[in-house]
Amino acid sequence: MCGIDAHEVWLDCRIGVEREALERRRFENSREGRCELFEHLELLSEEHGGAKVLVGYEESVQGYGLCDDCRDNGVACAIPAPTKIPRSVEDRKRKSDDRDARRIFEALRAHELAGNALPAIWIPDEQTRDDRETVRGRLDVSEKLTAVKAQVRMLLKRNRVEKPERVGASRTMAFREWLAGLTLKPGAQSRLSSLLRQVKSLEEEIKIPDRRIIELWEGVRYRDAATGDSDVAHRGWRHRGERGATPRGPRRGWTLTVRSAVADGEGGMKDAD
Repeated sequence: MCGIDAHEVWLDCRIGVEREALERRRFENSREGRCELFEHLELLSEEHGGAKVLVGYEESVQGYGLCDDCRDNGVACAIPAPTKIPRSVEDRKRKSDDRDARRIFEALRAHELAGNALPAIWIPDEQTRDDRETVRGRLDVSEKLTAVKAQVRMLLKRNRVEKPERVGASRTMAFREWLAGLTLKPGAQSRLSSLLRQVKSLEEEIKIPDRRIIELWEGVRYRDAATGDSDVAHRGWRHRGERGATPRGPRRGWTLTVRSAVADGEGGMKDAD
């Protein structure tokens, strides 16, 4: 068994066979380094009469490449849900790569030797992973747009500029026209012009993933979730991220529904076999 704390450059590993003492090893997080890891695990398995090889690591922004490599090399892999692995007070206070690797190893060993449940995340297929990139990109642009709009408001506050009542809400064209017509001190004026250009650019940029998400919404793959005919859709309306989402069509609700369908799939969280 091998518990891994995966980072961009290194894989910190705790390796052991049943109740034997653990071995601490570090491999490069590259194709060559992972091949070295698999060769080492295979050698240990042969030395112990063909013992089962099981690798585990926590999910991260690096995705599922390590899991794919494990399966390609005939190695069983589980990705335990981080929030479901027991963590002692000491582990919380003194977090380290080695402690994380050991904690994952102990969860694997308890599952294999004592039959404890191993809550593993659902591992999406290639298409779902690609669809997630679209939704992730849309959310990223949306957050950037929100941040730039907040900077505009704070710029006005710093310069003691108040919006006239006749202008209305900040989402209206009247507000945009009022902003464009403001005359501030040179530094503030330059900053405002820059922020408004960024807003315009991001509003154009967000249309690109919007179109792709609508295609996902209308496609066969997510049709049930998009129309509210599956548990995925109902989970979607309660998903954090956007307020006011309702199953009334592709406006505020559709991004959230497709995001939930893409994120959860029909599997959700499961216990490893």
